[in-house]
Amino acid sequence: MSQPPVFISYPRDGANGQALARELHQRLQAENISAFLDEENILPGDRWIHTLADSAQQCQVMLSVVSPAAHDRPWVEKEFIAASELKVLIIPVLADAGNLPFQIKDLQAAKLYGEHKESEWRRVLAQIRKRLPGNAADEIRKAEAAYLEALLRDNEERALRFAGKVYAPLAGQFRKEHKRVAAACMSPRLRHRKRTEYAEPAELAGEGIEHDDVIAAFHEHKRLVLLGEPGAGKTFSLWRIAADYALKAQAQPGQILPVVIPLNRWDAPGLELHDFVLQQLDGLAGQFDALLQAKRLLPLFDALNEIPFDQREEKLPQVRRWLECYPTEQVLLTCRLRDYRGPLEQELDRLTIEPLDPPRIHDFLHNYFAEDETAHQMAESLFWRLAGGEEMRSIWQDWIKRGHQQHWEEFWTLAEIPQEWQTGDNKYWWDGDRQQYLNDPRSLMKLAANPYLLTQMVVIYSEQQQLPQSRIALFSEFVEDLIYREVQAKPENHYPKAHQAELQAELKQLAWQLQSRTGSLEEARTTLPRTDAEQTMPLARLEFAAAASLLELTRDSVRFSHQLLQEFFTAQSFGERRDAGLQASDLWLADRWWQPNGWEEAAKLAAEYEADPKPFLQWLAAGNPKLAAEIAREQGLLDQTLFTA
Repeated sequence: MSQPPVFISYPRDGANGQALARELHQRLQAENISAFLDEENILPGDRWIHTLADSAQQCQVMLSVVSPAAHDRPWVEKEFIAASELKVLIIPVLADAGNLPFQIKDLQAAKLYGEHKESEWRRVLAQIRKRLPGNAADEIRKAEAAYLEALLRDNEERALRFAGKVYAPLAGQFRKEHKRVAAACMSPRLRHRKRTEYAEPAELAGEGIEHDDVIAAFHEHKRLVLLGEPGAGKTFSLWRIAADYALKAQAQPGQILPVVIPLNRWDAPGLELHDFVLQQLDGLAGQFDALLQAKRLLPLFDALNEIPFDQREEKLPQVRRWLECYPTEQVLLTCRLRDYRGPLEQELDRLTIEPLDPPRIHDFLHNYFAEDETAHQMAESLFWRLAGGEEMRSIWQDWIKRGHQQHWEEFWTLAEIPQEWQTGDNKYWWDGDRQQYLNDPRSLMKLAANPYLLTQMVVIYSEQQQLPQSRIALFSEFVEDLIYREVQAKPENHYPKAHQAELQAELKQLAWQLQSRTGSLEEARTTLPRTDAEQTMPLARLEFAAAASLLELTRDSVRFSHQLLQEFFTAQSFGERRDAGLQASDLWLADRWWQPNGWEEAAKLAAEYEADPKPFLQWLAAGNPKLAAEIAREQGLLDQTLFTA
């Protein structure tokens, strides 16, 4: 392990000497110069004698802090001897007025106290910079600038894909740049819970602290796991935080550097987590220790739940150990809410992305369609279609007539009209229709509560002025739209209908292959080696699917652009697999059927495919009765006959 170029030698006097040593360490950090200070650099379990000796012998500059206690501290003398034998530049720095120890009386000291402290510090700093090899500080700054530029470029490309291909309609009057801004205007409510607040039994609804902005919440709470359902925006939020810190570091050198660590790509067996983290730092990998010691690292771990199931026993303990061995003031992990339990849980506070409520959906739509009055009318029309149509809109108009226009939030949340409102002309206020719409399990508003699904609805509605009535219909329309737009964008990629059918059939096969990748049906994963994918799909169609934003294709691997898309294509195969003899107990093994394994969302979508879901739910109940009951409840089909053949 490389040692910092500056070594701070000081007496542990609990007074001016020790205080100055800490101040020097902080000043050097601010100058982007790595320095060794024992209380910062010697970790639990290190052999401190060896660490001190190695660091003193490998430094280029030793700052020898002098206070009255320095005269009788043997380790101060030993550190001086080790440095002088190697002809290291030794700069005595006086913490207060006094004499130098005998062994350094012939060296010019810097007086870092009193009125000349700052001018003396500048002289010391200049001497240090002269001794750094190859003007190392400038080289490090250049490496950091290149790293930040690459990270922000990656974020920009993601944002353009996010907006231009997934979140923006084809309609010419809407500019991609505007849609990118609008996508960022989707602000779900976030709820913070401390680690001690969510031990079993289940959490209480409504507890915790609410936040409206993920960046502000992260600044406040600092060490978090960000949780949400599929499509809630976990990865998007993580990249917002990464970009926020990267821009600050670009503007002012010496600031915290974010490092995005995509755990769903940490799939090489035997690859240690720390080595994978260093890969993400790229040209700054050699500066990891210095950045850590300077408290300038911000690890952002994405997709904890997408670590391959067959590698979790080996890799999940590494995540916990890494957080313990490389402590940072701030850290973020993201994980699917359903999966965050047992071995995935970490010693971190939770920040949960909650489903979008109707007022937030309303605000997002009006931000999205913001060009002119016609666009605002489209936003209003789409919102009320999601809410239940003109009937629900009329109910709100009735609230306004009754003098309750200020109760927009309450319109969507109240279980019943408060007694104190039922006076005068409002004494006989019938509210059954509103409650019926709010409690409808098939309401499109419930789908729109998911940011990913909401943006799909916007894409389709912008072009067709109508909406699919289920998630299956929504995904089907969306996939067809992505294919159509890629063909329109590149006419040379013209795909006849027959080829489109082949493409979707191959995507179904690819999705099932991913779900079953571990060699045992009961576990799912999200990344497939490219060589395996090319055995299922010809390279030309893989590349087309990637261009259409259905897949992400790298030199070595293939994955769907969103996990919900993988689960959508997987869901289409359940029928034929059941006919071929697949049992639910093949997916959810009897000795752990209650544990999430990555098949749950696909099963929910598969139930929507069925004209009569009851046979599918009975099949599912034989392997996972809890999930079958959950789906039946969502579809209003829960009864005792579900669990009888």
